Amino acid sequence: MTSTRFTFTLGSGGLHYNGFRSSAIVGDLMLQWGQDDSTSDGDQSFAYHRSFASRCYAMLTTCSRSNVRSAMPVTARGVSSFTLNRDGAIDGHYPFYWLAIGDAPGSASTDPRRASFGDHELQWGDAVSTSDGDQDFSIPAAVGGGPSAALVTVTEANVRSALSITSFDGPGRELTLNRHNDVNGSIDFNYVIAGARAGNQSTGVISLGDVQLQWGQAISSSDHEELFSFPQPFRDMDFAVFTTLAVGNHKQMLSVTRPVNSRSFIVDRDGSIDGARAFYWLAIGR
Repeated sequence: MTSTRFTFTLGSGGLHYNGFRSSAIVGDLMLQWGQDDSTSDGDQSFAYHRSFASRCYAMLTTCSRSNVRSAMPVTARGVSSFTLNRDGAIDGHYPFYWLAIGDAPGSASTDPRRASFGDHELQWGDAVSTSDGDQDFSIPAAVGGGPSAALVTVTEANVRSALSITSFDGPGRELTLNRHNDVNGSIDFNYVIAGARAGNQSTGVISLGDVQLQWGQAISSSDHEELFSFPQPFRDMDFAVFTTLAVGNHKQMLSVTRPVNSRSFIVDRDGSIDGARAFYWLAIGR
């Protein structure tokens, strides 16, 4: 595993953020993650830590600034960089976490749509949301028991609304979205699923050499900062966290804010979200 660290500031005299880009090779797969700063409403490119062999299979993004409801759409996944194109109503600096999954250098291959690690596995894919009601999507393989998580990221340019999951039936290979009624037309999205392989039990944690993946489901009940503990602490602060609301007819992203230690993450959601709301989360780091 290797990392690059840097610092960025949210405008003149604003908060300082510790940006980073990290990568780890696991067999024929390379996992990359980091924190960068979105500053433009048009296409804006960001470099990965390393180039993939031939393609990036899947990506997740989540805003890492408090009180944000807007999606951070990924409109292009290249070999050495990816492109965001956020909604034109967004102004200023929007720090965000990103996760990219692709083929490792020297291991170019077609997209396998899943990767197994002992009793656990990751699955991913691209799909299109076309309906405001419940819409079902088949995932590549059945998911076993124990903690699992399903997360989605919009891949349509200039879209502000996030997509929410109304149900996830891992054993039945079904992911159901129910987007907000304000969303119209077709919306491309990418999904990533973490859990146990069929017939196994998940612990919610995978340790793959220097890299660690953790996931689960939790409930956000406050518009103020709310802390959630990881099953296991990370070894440093260069970890990234991703969230997706698990409730229908919502258009908000569940934003996170700067972590205070390696044992937890902090949700600081937009004030337009009311009540107790379930969400899926996934984290990656050392």
